[in-house]
Amino acid sequence: MIHVLNGDSLLDRFPLDIKGERIVARECLIEGDVSGENLAEFYLNRATFLERTYGTQQTEYLHNSQKEFEKILKLNTEEEVYCWFEKDLFCQVNFWFVCHLLHENRQQNVFLVLAENLDFGFSSYNEEELKLLYRKKTSLDSTDLEGFSKLWSAYQTKNSDKLQEAAKKLTPKFSFLEEVITAEIEKNPIDKMGRPMKVLEELILSRNSTDFKQIFPEFSKRLPIYGYGDLQIIHMINEWEEKYLTINKTLWNKKAPIHFNSKFYDNHTFLTTLNSLNSIEIGLLGNIEGLKVLHLQCHFGQDTISLQKLGAQTTGVDFSEQAIEKARELSEQSETFPDFICSDIYELDKKLEGQYDLIFTSYGTIGWLPDLRKWAKIVDHFLKPGGKFLLVEFHPMIWIFDENFEKIVYPYFNRTAIVEKEEYSYTDGDPIQLNSVTWNHPLSEVFTSLLEENLIIDDFQEYDYSPYDCFSKTVKIDKNMFQIQGMEGKLPMVYSLKVSKPT
Repeated sequence: MIHVLNGDSLLDRFPLDIKGERIVARECLIEGDVSGENLAEFYLNRATFLERTYGTQQTEYLHNSQKEFEKILKLNTEEEVYCWFEKDLFCQVNFWFVCHLLHENRQQNVFLVLAENLDFGFSSYNEEELKLLYRKKTSLDSTDLEGFSKLWSAYQTKNSDKLQEAAKKLTPKFSFLEEVITAEIEKNPIDKMGRPMKVLEELILSRNSTDFKQIFPEFSKRLPIYGYGDLQIIHMINEWEEKYLTINKTLWNKKAPIHFNSKFYDNHTFLTTLNSLNSIEIGLLGNIEGLKVLHLQCHFGQDTISLQKLGAQTTGVDFSEQAIEKARELSEQSETFPDFICSDIYELDKKLEGQYDLIFTSYGTIGWLPDLRKWAKIVDHFLKPGGKFLLVEFHPMIWIFDENFEKIVYPYFNRTAIVEKEEYSYTDGDPIQLNSVTWNHPLSEVFTSLLEENLIIDDFQEYDYSPYDCFSKTVKIDKNMFQIQGMEGKLPMVYSLKVSKPT
């Protein structure tokens, strides 16, 4: 007597007085590469996917998963086999594969022990209830095994028509399959976002967060048919976060012309002074005449042009096509001609050559980047030996508050993406009404990322004011100095970091 179990959680709770050998189907065939002309190729593809996605060593897959499935093909064909599986798609796909192996082995005495509870599966049953399910088993004849084997083949080849055709013959006896097949078809449609990802996105946007602890319970409640575990949801969240570039680029392409024409940026005055730099950065820059300067995340180029006017040979970089277009327009109007490059910061080494005496970035830049280690590598790549990097940025303490600075709502530490709907920008102008994805980087993360590239911290300062009136509930304490009402002098609002590269 053999019991094929749908995971270790059932193995740990399996009634001891139900006799027989246990085989555990340790897989998540609901995702990843399931192709293969033969079983050897299939197992290799699975091991490769799991190692790449979850870090599972291929030897671990061989021992914990492949060897378990191989036991099925070595069974005596007359051995009684009990397949313990649930109704959700996660378990069903694994079950179809098991049936495929049993069909290949011409197994004669096969039974399905099905968890009726879709939401919680076998975990909702106590020991006596598991024994009752065992007694209520359903016999699978050769036609049933062949049908489930065909389901597996159709699933493996991503053939929706054959999947539905095979299911149609099985649903009179196994009515739960109708919902399962629908879930599979809606999982990854070619021309639109799949149902799981759509629900995930709705949850992320409604909670303004990608925090797994907030997302997982509600996702499982809304889509129990998929049966996703924590690893699948984390993987989906990571996939969604990777879309940040598209979301944020759409946002900044809309912001750029609004900002360009705003009173906040006041291009009319700028074209008279050709200086948008604040006293903080001017004091830290020193004499930059003749230096080769790289300005990261330059927006529409006011600071880039200002650096050029101070005598530097400047290159400005931004990922927004509209921002770079406006930067070139402003450059023409100012008759000051730095270079402007449209590029994602992480891809800049593929679009720009050479090294620079000074790299500069300021005010609301690094919060749009998920990975500061990659950012620091780009800084190091483009910085000459002996060169300087100057970061002037809003303090991460600012971003932990709600918009009105009445309560703490976001973590100081970078533990989750912050997802928000921006109704308006921080400037005057038309509504924005687009989503943004940002990250709050604590000072420790900023320092560590740069130190890991063997860069040297030369100077670090914190400031209790912002040179911009871009937050709610601000009070002006002096020219170009703003603090939060009720927190005057108590809250760090900006910091500066000056870094050098060893010669």
